[in-house]
Amino acid sequence: MLPSLSVLQNALHETFPDLELYLYESLDSTSAFLKTQDVMPSLCYCRYQSAGYGQRAASWQSGHEDLTFSLLLPFKVALHELDGLSQLVGVKVVECLNAYYALDARIKWPNDVVKAMNSELGAVLCKLGGLLVEVRKYQSDGCWLIIGIGLNAQNAMHSLPSELNNPDKPALLKSGCGFNDYAPEHNLAFLSSLISELCQLAETFLPGLFGQQIDAFKKLDYFSVGQELFVYDTGTRKKGVYQGIDASGELLVSIDGLLTRYRSGSVSIRPCESYE
Repeated sequence: MLPSLSVLQNALHETFPDLELYLYESLDSTSAFLKTQDVMPSLCYCRYQSAGYGQRAASWQSGHEDLTFSLLLPFKVALHELDGLSQLVGVKVVECLNAYYALDARIKWPNDVVKAMNSELGAVLCKLGGLLVEVRKYQSDGCWLIIGIGLNAQNAMHSLPSELNNPDKPALLKSGCGFNDYAPEHNLAFLSSLISELCQLAETFLPGLFGQQIDAFKKLDYFSVGQELFVYDTGTRKKGVYQGIDASGELLVSIDGLLTRYRSGSVSIRPCESYE
């Protein structure tokens, strides 16, 4: 999928001389690894991840063809001023994917990279990957955050899981970005571009930035305002109508005629047509 580790090391060092690089054939988790490191800013990449994790501690295991990396970057804002950051990271990931692979990928709040694909059941929602933003350390005027990215390579859809209608664990079909259809040099260019975009985001992020750039998220949002969906929250499932997200990155859903707000946490959303 990417060039050898030695070629990758040289290329990334030349492009990002200020990043400490940790490149491995295999790791349990690139984000967990960066939690143990004190050299900042840093990038950790591995070809095989055995114990990756995402939102709600969901496991995410990657193969040698998938793309798994994490960045440890400084942000010049306090923790309570990070509203909308996860959504902006999603925008950067999806914009780069669509530019390099013509995927028409979308963002599913709060942090999934998805695409609608055709199957025997009709159009279904497939997960191409995801992201997770975690705090490494913080003080009153700034913080160091770990941005973990995991993107599937395999194009083929996996079969529907048996727990599809389990309200405690809403499942998605799994598909990929098609990295294997491109030369390693092309994939390296994509990775470099994405790293550059995320580093720039860290440098320029200020309170209220997401509110200024919310239209970029709306263009890539998988859901449309007025669309029916299910909201899964701590073992419950509620049907509602999607009302978009606000300037702080909160999910807005009309449930029984009342507008309800959700932050990320334990909440996940799914389209009704695939889960009824």
